[in-house]
Amino acid sequence: MIIRSGIKRCALSKYVIVEDDFMNNISKAGKGDIETLAHFASENGYSEFSYFNYDKKIFFKNKVREFTSGVGKSIFYLTKKKDICGVVFLEDLPFDSELFNTKAVNINDIILSRKADRFLQNEISGLLLDFVMKINDKAHFIQCKLDSRNIEAISILPKYGFKIVSQDLNFFIETENSIEINPDYHNLAVCPCDKEDIKALYKISLDAFTTTRFHNDLNIPNEKADELQALWIRNCYSQNLADTIIVLKKGKDICGYVACKVLDDIILPSNQKIGRIILIAVDKKYQRKGIGSVLIQESLKWFKQRCSFMVVGTQIINLPAISLYQKNGCRLFGSKVSFHFWRR
Repeated sequence: MIIRSGIKRCALSKYVIVEDDFMNNISKAGKGDIETLAHFASENGYSEFSYFNYDKKIFFKNKVREFTSGVGKSIFYLTKKKDICGVVFLEDLPFDSELFNTKAVNINDIILSRKADRFLQNEISGLLLDFVMKINDKAHFIQCKLDSRNIEAISILPKYGFKIVSQDLNFFIETENSIEINPDYHNLAVCPCDKEDIKALYKISLDAFTTTRFHNDLNIPNEKADELQALWIRNCYSQNLADTIIVLKKGKDICGYVACKVLDDIILPSNQKIGRIILIAVDKKYQRKGIGSVLIQESLKWFKQRCSFMVVGTQIINLPAISLYQKNGCRLFGSKVSFHFWRR
């Protein structure tokens, strides 16, 4: 389906692309576009997993398939003389919409042709953003997290009112490198999470996070940002967003938890897999007592039976978390930049 964006662009730069050259051909992707878009995305897209020798074509094919058939998800692509030169992935955010009491949208990715020079990439990203903002004119909150190498797409977002709210670092470790720590040394019990634990995990989460992109957004009260993180761990359990939640207990007290998930959509050679720590938190009164390291090592032990690598991310300003991951053998392999837009 071809959509005429009807956007009249005027620019002061001599590098502006003549509008008729593009004809503003922005199409909504359908099932018949999966192969073509998967090829374009695998050739031009950035992925946080590019460090690993994974099958990029399968990864993007699965992603394109998800966004062309998933509820509340869509892909739009821009063509120039029938060639695809830019793609944007969009999805509704029902959880955020309910929390903020307004329509919320996520720009999941922006992929630009690497064959184009930077001036052309800038124009392509501008046309895509013009279109995205127009079709989402009822959305009061739009978020976007992009790979730090996606410079041209990142550079255009502030021109549309998007503000940087976080720079995130991603770490990895081979699960074979797990260190044996005896929890009894800390008088700790390692337990799988059950329904009775959720109330305590919710309470821990209300106080444990202070550097997330939601806490860094001046438009979001800290209490609301705290609530979002607390609801996340609840949903990890109730909606199976995590494959397991490991809980550390000292007597009847819960000291901390770590939520883990195997990333089945990332295909590595020899059937290797990657696992991700979704959330990790330590109760305030048990911080600086080595609990974080025990949680890391317990998650590594769990992943070791299922994955070859474990990945975990945190904000660049979260120095204690960075120190924790590096102390336990994790190495930096990538970064992302998060933006928020609020419509006034």
